[in-house]
Amino acid sequence: MWISIYLLILAGMALTLYLSNRHLNEIRDERDRTLQEISVMESFFHEIGEAFSKAQAFEEVLERILQYSIRTTKASSGAVFLFDETGEYLLAHTIQGVFPPLWKSPHINLSKVASRPKHLSDILKKQLVKLDQTILGD
Repeated sequence: MWISIYLLILAGMALTLYLSNRHLNEIRDERDRTLQEISVMESFFHEIGEAFSKAQAFEEVLERILQYSIRTTKASSGAVFLFDETGEYLLAHTIQGVFPPLWKSPHINLSKVASRPKHLSDILKKQLVKLDQTILGD
């Protein structure tokens, strides 16, 4: 009888120890992910600060911000959208990589798209994006 009680207590302690260790490992993993995210953010802000201090023009700052954003997110392309003069629409201002138009346009020439990514950029820069029209405006 005493042996059974002793074994039950020992099993309960072992289970408690196992669950505590598992929880501790989860906390450590979360801490490591958070530290990595902080490191990425610090690096991003450092790059942005350098871009502002070294850039000669606003265009260059946007280019550098976009380059670092693409590199940080491991994206294949990206774009910076700015408001137009009315403040009602967004326009693609800076584009890197092959960034497709946000919707079909009658101005898209499919023969040019495959051979000239610049054609896609030109189309995208002409598309006015109303704030509630796409995810960009949400």
